[in-house]
Amino acid sequence: RGVKDRWYDKVYHKAGLKYRFSDRIDLSLSAREDWNKDNMSKFGKSLLTTDYEGAVRYKPSKNLFFNAGLGHIYDRRFENEDSGSRVHGRLRYDPEFNNNARMDLSGSGQTSNLKRANDVYQVDGKLSYDHDLANISLREISYFHNRRGYFSDVDRKSIEDRDRTRQTIEFAVSRGDFYHYREPLTFEFTVSLERKQVKDSANDDPKSTKYKNNARGLMKRFGFRLGRRLGPRSTAEWGMNYGKK
Repeated sequence: RGVKDRWYDKVYHKAGLKYRFSDRIDLSLSAREDWNKDNMSKFGKSLLTTDYEGAVRYKPSKNLFFNAGLGHIYDRRFENEDSGSRVHGRLRYDPEFNNNARMDLSGSGQTSNLKRANDVYQVDGKLSYDHDLANISLREISYFHNRRGYFSDVDRKSIEDRDRTRQTIEFAVSRGDFYHYREPLTFEFTVSLERKQVKDSANDDPKSTKYKNNARGLMKRFGFRLGRRLGPRSTAEWGMNYGKK
């Protein structure tokens, strides 16, 4: 008995138009379509997502940047259809204090009114100070949260939510450049903490594959590197990293 051939088709279209309104403002329009079909899929119809968006990019100064977009999304999957509006934005600020101190702050987010959520929020920061003895830096301090809606694997109709959260902080003390070794002794010491958490609305449903799937964890990392130039053409380097969950 013959075996039926399996065909998987995937098509992606994207078109865009950009306009330089001024030295500080850019405007853009975009359209995107993502379609795929599996002739042996047990879920029936193909998956289709279309997205139309208008966006603005604004840079009032060399230290401040902002962009935002507003669009419409249509989504079809597992015999379910949904449509709605989506908005997103990003802000970045990197002020100049003096030649020794630097800071970089940014925040971004997106949300929509679709039944199947895809909300993302993120905040990041960096801070560094160059001293004669060493560079002291907060390389990363960040918070990330994503809520993603999905169709339940129990009935393919009801919508569940999955929340992912990540918090990170990394601190470093360093001196010199490991690429050029201009200093007599080059070193770097880093410490970081990362906390992750996953919460799913189907965690308590024994029929779901996400049953008892909630999780949380803390990752600790330590590392150091030492380097020294031994001669015009030779260098020596030693390093170690340690991580614990």
